[in-house]
Amino acid sequence: MTHNIYVGLLASESLLLKVKALNHLQKTLLRERKGYQNVLHKRCGDGLTAQQFDGLVDLLEKGKFCVRTVGERGAVTVSLIESDTQESVA
Repeated sequence: MTHNIYVGLLASESLLLKVKALNHLQKTLLRERKGYQNVLHKRCGDGLTAQQFDGLVDLLEKGKFCVRTVGERGAVTVSLIESDTQESVA
């Protein structure tokens, strides 16, 4: 029984880390408009692996909040999609 509680706590901790990182990433993109994914991961994804952070960027991309582009040297850039509603929030 205690094992299930411990696993539940770990899952909720991971979920809280993801929610915190997602919120921080959104605020950062609203302020700066774009950034390199690896730099954003270092700044916003504290406690998350690169794959987990990549999943958060996927969620934002599917929600039409941002778009990812790959540069000539393979660097991934995450850019905010400009819209009237996002400008009024910032």
